[in-house]
Amino acid sequence: MRMDKKLKVQAAEIKKIVVVGAYIGNEIYSFLQYPNAEIVAFEPMNYSFGELSSRFSANPRVQLHQCAISDYDGEATFYELDHEGCGSLLK
Repeated sequence: MRMDKKLKVQAAEIKKIVVVGAYIGNEIYSFLQYPNAEIVAFEPMNYSFGELSSRFSANPRVQLHQCAISDYDGEATFYELDHEGCGSLLK
């Protein structure tokens, strides 16, 4: 289901979309259908962020951040798992 239909708003009313764990950004392509939306994407893993950057760094509507999201400020170890695109701040 489209996000605008689920939220019961017009597509042009969606102003910001935040993607936590953006991986390589496949869903960002569909989010770009919302003409006034700024997309803010977070992805901590080096390989995934590189792919994400190559796809979207030139798009002014997409802001990319290479970091993990947590409930506190500071630095932490990010653990990459064996399954591609999976990781966690939890050990």
